[in-house]
Amino acid sequence: MNLEMFPLEWLELPDDELGYHLLAVWAGYHAQKLNIPIHLVTFDFVEAIRSQTLKMDTDNVEHVALEKAIKLIAEGQPARGGKLFREHMKKGATFIAALDEAVTGRRRQTANAKKPRPTPFQQLIINLITKDPNMTENALEHALKKQEGVTFTPDDMIIYKKQKPIPRTALKDHLFRAKKKINSR
Repeated sequence: MNLEMFPLEWLELPDDELGYHLLAVWAGYHAQKLNIPIHLVTFDFVEAIRSQTLKMDTDNVEHVALEKAIKLIAEGQPARGGKLFREHMKKGATFIAALDEAVTGRRRQTANAKKPRPTPFQQLIINLITKDPNMTENALEHALKKQEGVTFTPDDMIIYKKQKPIPRTALKDHLFRAKKKINSR
């Protein structure tokens, strides 16, 4: 039982309309299986499909909800069938999304990729501030001078492990960001 290309916008329809649309797709599915062109499908054919649907019994656990929805529609309860079908589709979509997330981590990867990462210099400052949360700008500068790989140049630049030089005036901003990051933990 495989209903191909069910338009997802139909899930926004009222329950009874969704039920009638599902019955039409179900009849079209059977017409296609029997190689009957869709323009030759008659009311009698749809009625025959409807009556045969009432006798349907699946052992496939994946199709039980779909079978129940189609049977309800065939019994003349399109609103109940449409509602059940909508719930079945939404639960299936949620399951597929959860499975995709569990297997690939794609959604988490996207969220993590958007997070700004601290530079090695900023990470050094975060580590220093973690040890002394009340550190001032002058105390930070003094602590940085003691760190291996940090060089203060005569033109008021700070170089950390041969990376791009940082102006000494930017220390205040780095200190503020480090304290903010530590406080947000």
